[in-house]
Amino acid sequence: MKVAIVDRYLIDQKTLSDEICKHYFYPTKKEDVFVYQFDDNKEFIEYMYDGVDFRIAYLEESSTDLVTFKTIQELLPNCAIVLLTSRNDYIPLNNFDILTKPYDSQRIYDTLVYHMDATRIKPRYIRVNERRRIRYIDTDSVYYLESNYGKVYVHTKDTSYVGEYRFYRQYDELLCIHGFISISQSLLINVDKIVSSNGIDYHLDDGTILRASQRKRAEAFRYYQQFKESVPYI
Repeated sequence: MKVAIVDRYLIDQKTLSDEICKHYFYPTKKEDVFVYQFDDNKEFIEYMYDGVDFRIAYLEESSTDLVTFKTIQELLPNCAIVLLTSRNDYIPLNNFDILTKPYDSQRIYDTLVYHMDATRIKPRYIRVNERRRIRYIDTDSVYYLESNYGKVYVHTKDTSYVGEYRFYRQYDELLCIHGFISISQSLLINVDKIVSSNGIDYHLDDGTILRASQRKRAEAFRYYQQFKESVPYI
């Protein structure tokens, strides 16, 4: 996980960075976390254009401009924004989350838990590579993902893309709780695109037919029936 802190006040930068690392490494390491600290928005924007995929951006509100917000929206649409302020009466635009200085350790922890909860919202986009450039594909437009020869292909109705992640399991872990079904070690299907299944073959609404592996047939079909009987996400 990559976290950005953009704050011209170096002491506040270090305090927030130390708190984030404390929550993720102690008493036990929860996951790899990399905290990037920036004194200004320009350097932060350069890192985004270089392809660094930040999951949370902590931005000092008095020095953050419209260009920064638009760049995040364009390049990192799944990135959570938390505004940093020393004003107790500060009311953020667009209902952004805020952290008030001096920082409260529990509040920092609560913010991290909220924005890192993968089950809270369905990912809006999947990052793919197109002609050596990063592109964001709406998750709802994806029909299925397929692992083949060391790459993961993201298939929409009309186009196929090479996924940013090389390993199928990275998509499996992210999408299987949001309406996607793993029917084999190499196929992950959007349940909303399935029109019928007998537990072996899955028929999609574009005419595609995908076959489940023998090992995963029973489990996949059970999940398919459960998803069809309930609302998988809000």
